[in-house]
Amino acid sequence: MPVNQDQQHNPYPVKYFLLTCLLFLATASSQAIAAGTPDIRALKSQLLAIDPLRDHIRGDINAEFSLIEYADFDCPYCRRFHPAAKQLIKTSGGNINWVYRHFPLGARQASTQKLAEAAECVAELGDKNAFWYFTDNLIMQPKRGKYTQKNAENSLPTGVEKAAKLARIDATALAACINSGRHTTRVQADSNNALQMGLIGTPASIIINNRTGQLLLRQGAASLQTLKSDIATLATPASAL
Repeated sequence: MPVNQDQQHNPYPVKYFLLTCLLFLATASSQAIAAGTPDIRALKSQLLAIDPLRDHIRGDINAEFSLIEYADFDCPYCRRFHPAAKQLIKTSGGNINWVYRHFPLGARQASTQKLAEAAECVAELGDKNAFWYFTDNLIMQPKRGKYTQKNAENSLPTGVEKAAKLARIDATALAACINSGRHTTRVQADSNNALQMGLIGTPASIIINNRTGQLLLRQGAASLQTLKSDIATLATPASAL
C-alpha cells in the first residue's frame, strides 16, 4: 500500500520537529517513523468501515472509490485541501465519494473539538445536505474566532453562526445542541479511530477502491492532480495492497 505525505497539520511542538530533522540526517530508514507513517497492518485492520447511517458521505454511496478524510476545522492545510477534494468528487461522474471524519488536533484542540461537534449538530438539525453546506463554509474561513467556553454557553462564534445560517440552521437551536454535549462522543470516536491507525496530522486521507479492497494513504494538502493520480493508481489491477 503506497503511503504518501504532503504538507499537513502536526500537533507536536518545535522540539519534536528538530528531533525529526536529526533522525532524518542520521538514517534514511528512520524517515518514515519520524514523519509518523502509520503501521500498514494497523491502518488496514483499524479503519472503520464506511457506514451510510453514521458517516457524512458526499457523492454516490455506491461509488467505486472512496476518499475518507480525517480533518480538523482549525487546520490550514485542511482548508487548502478542501477545494481539491470537492472538485475531485464533482468531476468524477459519480465514480468517487468523499467521507468526512473529525480529527481535532493541536493547541486549540478544545476549540476545534467544539467546531466538530457543531458540524454534527448541524447534521442532526438540518436536512441531508446541511452538514456539507456548513462544513464547506466554516472550513474556508481563515479567521472565524476561537470557540470559547463563553461561546458554548451563551452564543456562537461569528463564523459558526454564519455557516449555520447558510445551512439554514437556527442559531439558538445549534447553540443548545452544542452545549448539551450530545455529539462529543461521536467526534471523539472519529479521533480515536485516527489515533488507532497511527495518524498524527491533518488532513489524512485514506483512498479506497471499493471493488478490489485496495487502498492508499495520502497525508497532507494534496492537489487535485495528485488525488487523480492516486485514483489512477488504485484503478490499476497491478496495484499492490
